[in-house]
Amino acid sequence: MIDRLLVHTATIDRPTHVIAGQKKAFGATVGATTVACRVEPAGESPRATLLGLTSSEAWRAWFPPGTDVRIRAEVVITYDGVAMRAIVESVEPYSARDGAVSHHLEAMLRRRQATS
Repeated sequence: MIDRLLVHTATIDRPTHVIAGQKKAFGATVGATTVACRVEPAGESPRATLLGLTSSEAWRAWFPPGTDVRIRAEVVITYDGVAMRAIVESVEPYSARDGAVSHHLEAMLRRRQATS
């Protein structure tokens, strides 16, 4: 991966599990890692819920190989000087063209915010 493309930062929180309910508690994390990454908007979709209209933003993020990014982890991205929270929905590793070397990880992130 070309390091100069990694112009954003991400703090990845891995939540602890509450055994009784199998819920993830984001208040207490097992560990947090801050890494360089690249983030770009991937779209937005409005959704109606019982509490009103919600806006769901999708973001695509690229991480260096070996970054500990997992599905359902909470990520705090700094994008254009603004910090935002998102949940990792998918992670795919990519290799160099020869297939021998891990090149980067690509993750889809989802950010939700209430609009009304």
